[in-house]
Amino acid sequence: MKRQNRWIASADPDQAWKEGWGWLLQIRTIFGASVIDIVATIVALYLEFHWQIALAIFLLGTVVVSALYITRRVVIYTLGASGAVHRLTHSMRDDIASLLEAARSAQTAQRYLERYDRFHDDVADRIAEVFRQITNDLTINCAIRLAEQKNGDAEYATKGRSKNMDPSRSSLSKPIPSDRGIARYLRDKERRGVFVIEDIQQAIDGNAWHETPTDGLHDVKTLIVAPINGYGVPADGGPFEKTMLGMLYVTSRDSRFTQFHCELLMGLADLLGLTYPVVTGRLRIAFQEKKHGHQITA
Repeated sequence: MKRQNRWIASADPDQAWKEGWGWLLQIRTIFGASVIDIVATIVALYLEFHWQIALAIFLLGTVVVSALYITRRVVIYTLGASGAVHRLTHSMRDDIASLLEAARSAQTAQRYLERYDRFHDDVADRIAEVFRQITNDLTINCAIRLAEQKNGDAEYATKGRSKNMDPSRSSLSKPIPSDRGIARYLRDKERRGVFVIEDIQQAIDGNAWHETPTDGLHDVKTLIVAPINGYGVPADGGPFEKTMLGMLYVTSRDSRFTQFHCELLMGLADLLGLTYPVVTGRLRIAFQEKKHGHQITA
């Protein structure tokens, strides 16, 4: 049958997986394959085939049914994650436009600050949703730490959390010095890759985790962390240089993170590394100061 051109406003994850050979992944198809497998096994035994033949028929049918069911789950989770990524980038695009509009004048400075504070939590929520779709784990959460200057030293303070994290984290959380814990660890690794933490206490014992009062909370058992790298203008007015603007955390109470999750996390961290210098105005301020002969602070 010849395929027809068509316009799609937005893919429906509940229906998109059924296209093409998707009918093979429907529950009724999988159930039918299970029935055929059982019937074929019974017939083989009834006709007094060798028991090994009956066993082979049963095992082959079981493999086919299992493969169809697993493929169904993978396809549905992948479509759900794709939709979550779209919602993340869509909301970020609109939020950034709104932030930049609010930052245009002193009269809307307060609105900019309010939107900027909310921006972190919204992004964390969207990123958590992406990983919930992939893992089918509702205990997944996300947090964002950003670099701040304090007494001439950089430290990373939590700016955004997804909604389902323990509410007490907002009062218990402490900034992480750039030379301690995970911040130092990622810097030592040239701000590349991710750190998968299966056991927080083990990471503390290995000096890869800076102990804080939130470590005893039960909403986070395992996590994966990636650096948020962006470009800024150095104080000497030289070329752009890469710096670690922050850290992106995805956490879970139940799941274990693997290499399967690394590339996605690093991609989202790079998206934030592109976004935050624009949202905060770091680059704009830097170029303005350079233009007027002042020291660049970005």
